[in-house]
Amino acid sequence: LVLFALILGVGLILLAVGFIPAVARAGPDGEVAGSCYGRAPGHAPGHATGDASRDARDAPVGSVASTPLAERGSIVVGGEPKYLLADPAHNRLFVSDFARESVVVVDLATGLPVRRIAVPGAPAGLALSDACDILFVACYSGSTVVAVDLSSGRVVARAVGLEHPWALATVTGPGGREVLAVTENSADRVTFLGIEGIGGPQEGERSGSEGVLPRVGEVATAYYPYHFDVVTGILYVVSYGGRQGGRVDAVDLATLARMWKTGTGKGSFDIQVSPEVAMMVVANLSGQSVGLYDLAGKSSGEIGLGADPRCVRFRAGGELLVSLQSADEVRSLDVRQATTAYTVAVGARPGAMTWLSGRRTGPPDDTLAVANQGDGTISLLSPGEPVAEFQDVPADHLFRACIRTLALRGAVSGYPDPDLTGQICFRPDSGLTRAQMAKVLVMALSLHTEAIDPAAVDYVDLDAEDGVFPFDYVQEATAAGVISGFGGDPPRFGPYEPVTRMQLLRIVVKAAAAVGSPLPAAPAPAPFVDLPSDAADAAVVNTAFAAGLISGVLGADGRLRLMPWAPVTRGQAAKVVYGLLASLHTGDLRQ
Repeated sequence: LVLFALILGVGLILLAVGFIPAVARAGPDGEVAGSCYGRAPGHAPGHATGDASRDARDAPVGSVASTPLAERGSIVVGGEPKYLLADPAHNRLFVSDFARESVVVVDLATGLPVRRIAVPGAPAGLALSDACDILFVACYSGSTVVAVDLSSGRVVARAVGLEHPWALATVTGPGGREVLAVTENSADRVTFLGIEGIGGPQEGERSGSEGVLPRVGEVATAYYPYHFDVVTGILYVVSYGGRQGGRVDAVDLATLARMWKTGTGKGSFDIQVSPEVAMMVVANLSGQSVGLYDLAGKSSGEIGLGADPRCVRFRAGGELLVSLQSADEVRSLDVRQATTAYTVAVGARPGAMTWLSGRRTGPPDDTLAVANQGDGTISLLSPGEPVAEFQDVPADHLFRACIRTLALRGAVSGYPDPDLTGQICFRPDSGLTRAQMAKVLVMALSLHTEAIDPAAVDYVDLDAEDGVFPFDYVQEATAAGVISGFGGDPPRFGPYEPVTRMQLLRIVVKAAAAVGSPLPAAPAPAPFVDLPSDAADAAVVNTAFAAGLISGVLGADGRLRLMPWAPVTRGQAAKVVYGLLASLHTGDLRQ
């Protein structure tokens, strides 16, 4: 009896401190209400509360099988990147620019925009034909889906009468036919469009007329369907829902019929299905959580996040990446343990995410691209050490986003902290030399090669023995036509002379033309009272101002000044080069 009492006492103590699973708290249906995957008794699937929900803000930091991701690269597209579509076979990334009503085509080998395609309305979802020659674009504000011939950039077919289309995907429908699935926000349905005969030589293309993407089926959803995922012939559609929460509908693509539906959390926006862990996850915007379900739609609880999740993407080993727009971060969750593994700070207002893999060149495999809607950048997350932060560029610094982006592109690296704290400084208010400017442009525009190039111009004040900096960077910039030296015989470059504000504008306008993306001519003169009298310089200033690269300095008299001959600071130069990257190929849209 004494031994029994001791064992019972120890057991009760262990139960109280949590060393024994709380089997005693199992609900009436046999599920463990206190476990991270259980749901509270009396609550419908998808609305787990109380002990059944875990808050990842307070959850212990867990571990995942994969090496943690870090922000190690950046692509500047400008505007408002809303949706991403990777085409690894052709080393490119398509980006919906919601603000500029266009689709940006990015070369993944260089991380630079190479083309912008205007579309009839703010674009959301994107999809490619099997041959990768036709891009389908959901034009949300235009209430249409268009098929764009990527060789010409021309719309060759469209679907009319759609009600705010959002997500797109090419899927195999009834009879093995390829169809285009599209969610219609305002119509509460998924519509299927026929796409046979779209692409390649066709009568409409030869005549210049547009074809039609016909409706071939539809399935009703709950209020405001947004995203979907496709796994083994099933389309899983998530709807935002009303006061009672959202919903997931599972659609059999062979018959275009609903198989089942299940309730989800408040403001359901994105969905991802993983056969590897036999789990479906739903991002709940209003609920600030991700809901967990099996592949039949049965809820196993939810994980609270304390911020609004915009996108969810699985990684091998049960790791779930979640973009949190209000927190400016991507959070890694171990869904098996319902714990936070790590977080990664990214750009402003992150949203859509996609994996980049199978490319010939460019970012490494296992790279996640994250669209930052607030600053027009794409963060590239990959395994490895993160790019260091500059201790003298705080989060509220005027040029922080510009400086951080150039650091991620390898264009700036900073200086050791003079106090020897192990940190590095950027010195945003210090001046910039011409050699440093050459390096910034060469790296920002992906013109650098590992080998030291032969001299394009034999500058008298540069020697090959100077190595990569400044010799190689200057010669690469000169060879590309991005920058040039001073006249004379022999010519000189002036590598350690300061860059003036006027020189900076000449350089970036010249650089845009050199990489095949000349900035559009200004429609009107810039409003500076000290506009240079030289006609060529005045044209450069007008062009830079019209492109949004400069804004000037407001004087005490209320008038704008350029101050063309003042030395430019490192922070100002970062802002102008960042603006150059965001302006590449914007002339395509004006044409």
